[in-house]
Amino acid sequence: MTRTIPIPILIAILALFAGYAFAEIQPPPKVQPSSRLFQPETHSPDQFGNLEGRVLQTLTFTPIENAAVVLGTDTSWTDVHGDYLFQDIQAGTHEITASAFGHISETDTVEIISDSTIHWDFYLTRPIISVDIGGLPQGPPGAHIDYDFSLDNLGDGELIFNIEVIFENTNPWLEAIPDSGTVLPFSSEQIILSIDIPDTAQAGQMYFADVIIHNNSITPRITLPIVLTVIPASTNQDDINPLHFALCQNHPNPFNPSTNIHFDIPYNTHVKLSVYDILGHRITTLINSDIDAGNHSVTFDGSTLPSGIYFYRIDTNQFSETRKMILIK
Repeated sequence: MTRTIPIPILIAILALFAGYAFAEIQPPPKVQPSSRLFQPETHSPDQFGNLEGRVLQTLTFTPIENAAVVLGTDTSWTDVHGDYLFQDIQAGTHEITASAFGHISETDTVEIISDSTIHWDFYLTRPIISVDIGGLPQGPPGAHIDYDFSLDNLGDGELIFNIEVIFENTNPWLEAIPDSGTVLPFSSEQIILSIDIPDTAQAGQMYFADVIIHNNSITPRITLPIVLTVIPASTNQDDINPLHFALCQNHPNPFNPSTNIHFDIPYNTHVKLSVYDILGHRITTLINSDIDAGNHSVTFDGSTLPSGIYFYRIDTNQFSETRKMILIK
């Protein structure tokens, strides 16, 4: 016997199958077309480079050992050949500074290129300080004395100085003028020690002070002991003799074409004063005779000589000293 499916149930079954069929024939979602046939995998290339170079002295090109080369937060110290090295530096523009004891620091910018080694040299200048005070000041109570000396820069970098005066158990009686400044390469600065002797000072009394020259050279602190001797008020200043032998730094220095050489003699003696070239050959003898006690000065004329470094030397039976001077034309 055949069973007949009721019409409502048949309609429901047909509708169900129609839904599945509709779902199966839905087209896939559309994909936006690409202008490229394929999309390659992206890689970030290494954006690092290296930096190397040397740190040398400007005039002599001598390597500077243990110079500090700073790049960002990293520091490289030079070896005996003046070489330094940075590796794996981010490509781009960087600030780099080179410094060494007794030299003037230099800062520059360098462009680091990816996968490359950049060579960058530094040439540092350095000031060389030379200072001397000949003899010792003396004067009567209440007197004012201007006592000067030459502060010389024999190097190729600017010399920056600052003068401090320390007194020993007394009120200030001495002032340095100027007390700070800059001395250009191969130049000099005259420093005046302005002295005011106290009115209450007694003949024979001595005052002590230290003149301290702070500077940026390889000898950053130079101390000059100053001893002031008080003499009787009735003493004629022209009759005062130096207490010690002294050969002062020539002035001006450097010079062109002439310069003055000062020296002090505490008592009558034979004096020989000569000038030599850098090889030690004597060029001329300025003095070769007996000299009375006192402060003396002689002029040296270098108009017939080429530019260069020369030496002058004083010789007595009790004292000898040599100093350097520079002729620049």
